[in-house]
Amino acid sequence: MSEALLNEILQEIKKLQERMTNVEWLLMELTLPEEEPTPEEEKIIKEYQKDKEKGKVKIERFL
Repeated sequence: MSEALLNEILQEIKKLQERMTNVEWLLMELTLPEEEPTPEEEKIIKEYQKDKEKGKVKIERFL
């Protein structure tokens, strides 16, 4: 195999590894027990939702 092909394969492996890490975090978050937010956390959530509605916050998909 040529070095260029090996580098290309390595890059693809790194991308897949990064995607797997994102999926692992997502799965971990989905399996965490739900707790009621504290008043401070509730305030942060509301501020985030307001910013999101105004278009200040953009969420990118993991995959």
